[in-house]
Amino acid sequence: MMNSNKYNSIICADIGRCVGTEIALSSGKLALWLVLDFLFTQTLINVLHTAAWRGVWNIIDIVFSGEGGLFEDAAYTDSAVTCCAGIILNIVIYVSSKTIQRILEKLPKPLFWIISRLFTAIYFIFYMLLWRSFWNLLYLLIPTVLSKLIAFLVSTLLLCLAGCFNSNIGVPGSIELDNTDEYCVIYTYLSSMDEKKSPFVRYGLMLADVFCTVIIEILVVFCWFGTYEIIVYTLPAQPSVSQLVECLIPIMLGVVSGAVAFLVQLVILVWVEGKRSGWIQRRAAHFVIACLGLLSTIFHWYGMWTFLDYYIMPQHPISSNMVTAGVGILGLTLLGASRSLHGGVARDGQPGDGYPIQPYFFISRIIE
Repeated sequence: MMNSNKYNSIICADIGRCVGTEIALSSGKLALWLVLDFLFTQTLINVLHTAAWRGVWNIIDIVFSGEGGLFEDAAYTDSAVTCCAGIILNIVIYVSSKTIQRILEKLPKPLFWIISRLFTAIYFIFYMLLWRSFWNLLYLLIPTVLSKLIAFLVSTLLLCLAGCFNSNIGVPGSIELDNTDEYCVIYTYLSSMDEKKSPFVRYGLMLADVFCTVIIEILVVFCWFGTYEIIVYTLPAQPSVSQLVECLIPIMLGVVSGAVAFLVQLVILVWVEGKRSGWIQRRAAHFVIACLGLLSTIFHWYGMWTFLDYYIMPQHPISSNMVTAGVGILGLTLLGASRSLHGGVARDGQPGDGYPIQPYFFISRIIE
């Protein structure tokens, strides 16, 4: 009984660090809310998030490389221009997000809510531009399965060395809620740096911060690209299976691998934190959990994106993508999870941070 209470306290403490509020639940209620959160994020939150990604990404694709697009039949020019534009626009967001937050805080709450969510929509478009552009560039630069595997392994190594492999985990493995005092602030590599330093040192750190953050974001694209391509080559597709089965297999694998990742995290959390292990054990634990979380994220992403391509107005791609983008962004906003559309860096095993799988939606609102 004593061990059970101890394990329950460790899990509640970790969830509290993730959601920013103290969690104190009995074992039975904790298990219930964890299951509800897992199912909710695996379904509705996941669908809305993938819909937003798919809609905005494909609209950008149509504008730049589609029929009649700005760079139709000029893939290298498209990549060169849009990759540079994506980097510059995301750097602008990294540098200005704290200032934007301070300015908007002075507004009345209704106006703050409207403008801050508009900020999220604009930033999300910039973020998708960066991802879509580098993703297409990777198709040009690393066409073989072996080269994609090597790119994945190298990017994994570099992210581990930087202590940012957790940045690979996306929805539904980890979500961001809007109930924070720093809604507009983007997590960057050195976001915790002391702003009281001298101006010269502060500007130097700011330059290093945005440079590192952009590099880490690009390395995450490499990791996702390699994982996605391996999954696509491995799983059955048409004509060997139907359209629906082609979509359902990765979705089901996403649910299973997500459940395994969450359960493994709970076991490792109790074991590592219960023994008050050092940073090496904690970093190793985060890496194992993040690998499972990455796999689950890509399975879901591939399966749900393909489902939307096949079944949401496939004969009208512009309308289809406009609808999914609008429903996804608006839906997450109304649910209070629009910060899940933000990019940014997640650090590995930092003291005071929660473990990487964070599908916490309802439980953050529980007070017992």
